[in-house]
Amino acid sequence: MVDQPCAAPDAFVPPPPPISDPDALGEALDEVMALLGAARSPAILAGVELHRYDLLESFDRLVESSGLPIATTLHWQDRDLRTSPPGDRGL
Repeated sequence: MVDQPCAAPDAFVPPPPPISDPDALGEALDEVMALLGAARSPAILAGVELHRYDLLESFDRLVESSGLPIATTLHWQDRDLRTSPPGDRGL
């Protein structure tokens, strides 16, 4: 089986944006704010989903307005960790 040809995959097509439920979103935000308020050292863990769902600009605004340190997953390719602010580290 390992010596059989393999067809090239089709081009990646991002999934459609999820449909938002305002009530569920409000509950989730309340929970996040409570957890952040109770945390000793809050931080943001950013992953590839920000790129997949075209949320990089929103993420940048969140980071700038919150002042929280961020960490990124290994799959993160849109940030240069050598020039990112302190607290912005890849995992």
